[in-house]
Amino acid sequence: MINTSSICGLRALTLGGAAYCASKAGLNALGNMINLEEAKHGIRCTNLCPGEVDTAILDKRAQPPPPEKRAQMAQASDIAEVAVTVAALPARVFIPSITVTGLTTLELSM
Repeated sequence: MINTSSICGLRALTLGGAAYCASKAGLNALGNMINLEEAKHGIRCTNLCPGEVDTAILDKRAQPPPPEKRAQMAQASDIAEVAVTVAALPARVFIPSITVTGLTTLELSM
């Protein structure tokens, strides 16, 4: 399993807001418990935690980021590539959580 979470699930950030941060933190906890409870059945879960990603939802912000800032963000294809890489790993390998970010949220991801 790969849960698409967020860096907002790792730490509270105004970027995401309270409900979003809480839901992503809960998703991360669920993924961790799946690993603890189901590893013996060969089930593994990775919480994929991206920072800002240049997608159409950014256009809904009160002030959408300018093109030069969006160019510094992770792209959807970057996140997909990480997910495919994680899924292709041998079944004996667990990656409980992975953070992927571009320059715009690099400091927030650490």
